[in-house]
Amino acid sequence: MAQIEIIDYLGAMLIEPSKAYTYDMVIAKFPTADILIMKDLDVLVSINGTDMFKTSFDDISKLTSGKSYIFSKRCTVAVGIKAII
Repeated sequence: MAQIEIIDYLGAMLIEPSKAYTYDMVIAKFPTADILIMKDLDVLVSINGTDMFKTSFDDISKLTSGKSYIFSKRCTVAVGIKAII
């Protein structure tokens, strides 16, 4: 039987450029969150200090302890829970 992916959106964050956003910061606002979803175009992101890379609209990043994100410009990132049924 095929699996179905469901995303429960909990809210969104307005991201400021060059500011580090950590797992702990996200979980403090959205305790049950396990994913971030990009909701803007032409944004570069660095995860845990990597070189910045381009993201696409609706790209998903799994939230895990210790992760930090830095974005190249002001953008909106949705926060949610992903389930597969």
